[in-house]
Amino acid sequence: MAVVQNILILLLAISGAHSLVHYQKYPGDEKSQSCKTPGSNTKVGEYSQHKDYCGIIYCHTADGDALIH
Repeated sequence: MAVVQNILILLLAISGAHSLVHYQKYPGDEKSQSCKTPGSNTKVGEYSQHKDYCGIIYCHTADGDALIH
């Protein structure tokens, strides 16, 4: 019983952690060193408010790699 309980707790923890922060690929812009995010361009290393969610987008690279928090 304890093994099943531990597996269930692990599965819930993994699924919950994924929903808090996740990777998103946006079109990048090498010229302006930014990610073309919905509603705006976010420069590399900066944050912007996501237009559809109560969260922010952090642009990592000019290739469009971003994290949504």
